[in-house]
Amino acid sequence: MYDLLADFADERLVERSTRDTMRKYIQPSVLIIDDFLITPLDEKECFDLFTLLDYRISSVGSVIICSQLEITEWHKQLGGNILADGVLDRLSSKAYKIIISGDSLRKE
Repeated sequence: MYDLLADFADERLVERSTRDTMRKYIQPSVLIIDDFLITPLDEKECFDLFTLLDYRISSVGSVIICSQLEITEWHKQLGGNILADGVLDRLSSKAYKIIISGDSLRKE
């Protein structure tokens, strides 16, 4: 998740369009976003995510989201605004939820 957001931020720092980064994440047939929303997103990050999901889900391919947060917490982490609504709408429109519970395998 944070590599994706860092790529968008890096392009902004050099005052370029985020088109190259968008293309990079739109092309794969499956995009896996791990560690989704471990920290809250600011408005620019949320907009980048919204735009990426809008392109991918409407025409390109699948997105797999892995998160340690409950789905009910996502809206708050996305800023709790209309942009957060848009992100969640795009994620939930064709979603399958697989919830895994139990101890972390990283403890071993």
